[in-house]
Formats: sequence, structure tokens, C-alpha cells
Amino acid sequence: MAMTPVEIVIRKIWPQSIVFSRNLFPNVVRRLGVIRDVIEKPMFVFAHILVPHDRIYGENCNPLYTQPFFEEFIRPRDGTAYVNTVKCLNRQILENLDIILRDDPDALVVFQGDHGFILTPMLSQPLDQWDAPGIEMRYGILNALRVPGRCRESLYPSMTAFNTFRFIEGCLKGIAPNYIADRLFRAAAGQKDVLPLYSGR
Repeated sequence: MAMTPVEIVIRKIWPQSIVFSRNLFPNVVRRLGVIRDVIEKPMFVFAHILVPHDRIYGENCNPLYTQPFFEEFIRPRDGTAYVNTVKCLNRQILENLDIILRDDPDALVVFQGDHGFILTPMLSQPLDQWDAPGIEMRYGILNALRVPGRCRESLYPSMTAFNTFRFIEGCLKGIAPNYIADRLFRAAAGQKDVLPLYSGR
């Protein structure tokens, strides 16, 4: 519902009926502590943190009104409005990563963005008109991996999200990752083909 005007309507008519909130990283860590006791290892957890999509923290990390995603999506973007939230998220990650590693010192932890940012009308332009700086901005993601020492030699600086899980598989199995050529691509509504933006390693 957060992708539609429904959230806005519910907030106006029944403001206390439903709580719309983002999945925060400290909550994920707390849930890990709960499920760790009931699930046998090894354990895989995928958590999609939506916090960077909108501004939910003030300068001192105090919670702000959570703007509905639909409303945030249709309004002009203000790059400076997200700085405090990103700083608070970074602090949460650094503070809570120690909890994960305390409970599992050999944990393989990946912090990875699913896309970069964009503050221009580039998304409305045909893909073949995207310029190099725009592509780098949109596809330049955080891809931070905390891995056991035995696996570090398999990493390389320009690895894209395309090969992250191939690296994880190799690390867990104790074998060399079966990497393929790194790729960036994007499909747009109304276009039948996928336009490759980058290929190589």
C-alpha cells in the first residue's frame, strides 16, 4: 500500500488505525537474536532496508514524520533532505554490526544497495541517451562485505552486485567463485529489450 495513495488516505481519515513504518536495521538485528535460537545453522537472512528512500531522522537521529512512499515518489527530490537519515543509518549499522559479530564471529555480512541515487530527470529519458556520469550515479552502489579471512583473496575492487552471490557461494563452499562478466543493465516500461549499459571485468 505504501506504493499507492492508500497510505495518504488512511493517514488522513484514520491516523491511528495502521502504523506505517520502515524496517530499521536495529530491528533486524533484534530479530536475528530471536530466530537464531530456533533455526539451525547455517542460517541465511536477507533484509531489505528501505530507510534511505525517504527522510525519517532529524539532525540528532530523532524520528520524523514518515512521508508516504507514494507522496515522496511524486514530489521533487531534495538531495540535502536525505543526509541526516543516511548518517543515522550509517551509525545504526556500525553500532549493531558488533552485535552480529559478537554472536557469530565467522559471519559473512553483506551491505549492498540495490541501486544508486538519482536527482535529475534522467529516468524519463530513453536509455540510449543516458550519459556516463548518470549511469555511474544510478548504478554506483554500496557493496560492503565483511568476510572471513580465508575468502578475502577472491574479492576484487570493481565487483558489481552481479557477482556478489557467486562470491558468497564460493566462500561458503571453500572453492574459487565461479565469476561471470560483471554487467549493468536496465529495462524500461514500454521497451521490449533490455539495454546493456556495461559489460566486462
